[in-house]
Amino acid sequence: MKLVSCLLALSAIIIFLCSCSTKPTEPLGKSFSSVMSEKLSTPIINCEPNPFIESTTISYTVRSGESVRIDIINPCGALVKTLVNDSQKDGNYSIIWNGTDSSGNSVSSGVYFYRMYTGSYSSTRKMILLK
Repeated sequence: MKLVSCLLALSAIIIFLCSCSTKPTEPLGKSFSSVMSEKLSTPIINCEPNPFIESTTISYTVRSGESVRIDIINPCGALVKTLVNDSQKDGNYSIIWNGTDSSGNSVSSGVYFYRMYTGSYSSTRKMILLK
């Protein structure tokens, strides 16, 4: 009985979505190209190595010449360290995190997150510090 209810609800959602006036290439009234340019404005690329023992390099690209901030955050959501907080021109950049907090103290092994903010972009990724 629950399966039938779920299937009916799913069918109703699909019918609703198919009857919407926007085209699939124009989500919520925006053109496909404008949505893609927003998504690709400033991607964070990666951190290597990951997992890491002593240090890792975070590589990213700035495509819109705006203010960039990259923070290291612990699993509880607390700020460990701000690596970048600057206005940067278009280009490829990298920054090294050596496993220390903002006071220069070594942090413990575990999962950490690196978060990149710009005026129009935000991304958070996971990294693992092994000691």
